[in-house]
Amino acid sequence: PFGLLQPFADSLKLVLKETIVPSSANGVLFIIAPMLAFMTALPIAFISLVPSGTVSPGLFNVIEVVAFVFPFDASLRALEGALDSAGPSVWLAIAHLVGLTIAYGVIARIALRRFA
Repeated sequence: PFGLLQPFADSLKLVLKETIVPSSANGVLFIIAPMLAFMTALPIAFISLVPSGTVSPGLFNVIEVVAFVFPFDASLRALEGALDSAGPSVWLAIAHLVGLTIAYGVIARIALRRFA
């Protein structure tokens, strides 16, 4: 119903699936590398949305360099424009996405404990 059970289905799939690690790979790094990549990319993507007047000029220059090096700016500006032109019902969808993000974060933490 409305995708609310999706995190639970995904966590069940994560717990029950068989992990095949290549014999020449570092096992721990092989398992946590995708999560580390996502956890690194997400904050960098959100940094590029910081408006210029909200932080000090020196910090904003650092943010501009990060936004230049990582090309998230165009897609995030498009998302920002879509949110600006959307009606008030968009906040329900955003709340749903935030809930899913939190649920997936909890599931990721449980998964890391399973493999540690």
